[in-house]
Amino acid sequence: MSGDPLAAFIGKWTHPGSSPEPMPDGWRSKVEAALGVRLPDALAASLSRYGRPAPTIALLHSITENDLYLSDVADFLVPEDMISSTQSGREMGLAPEFAAFANDCMGNLFCVRSDDAAIWRFDHDPGDTRQETDSFDAWIEAFNAVPFVDPDE
Repeated sequence: MSGDPLAAFIGKWTHPGSSPEPMPDGWRSKVEAALGVRLPDALAASLSRYGRPAPTIALLHSITENDLYLSDVADFLVPEDMISSTQSGREMGLAPEFAAFANDCMGNLFCVRSDDAAIWRFDHDPGDTRQETDSFDAWIEAFNAVPFVDPDE
């Protein structure tokens, strides 16, 4: 796929009439300082450039209808929620080297860890963490590859 994966994600999975919410100035340093985790450059650069996309129900619906083994992304977190969700996750067993940046429809956290480009998913029920992809771009491209199924049909 050519181009920027997050731009393609925004075009495919967000409402055409809404723009992603911009990330505030200094968000990355605030999150990193509060959590003691260095965010991967690709994640930070994409969110700084495009803002926080707000996926519609079409993503979850398409994953389900295509019977895919893929956890949806329901929400990209604001910096304050990155901090509070990570802290809450740590109380439930999330290792301290992880920082949350998004969640799925069940409230599980998508995380990163310092000096590691991989995306991880913390499942709050059993309290375990597993690697989803090797990078933020690969994680976003997995959603971009999901065939669209209109939830209104």
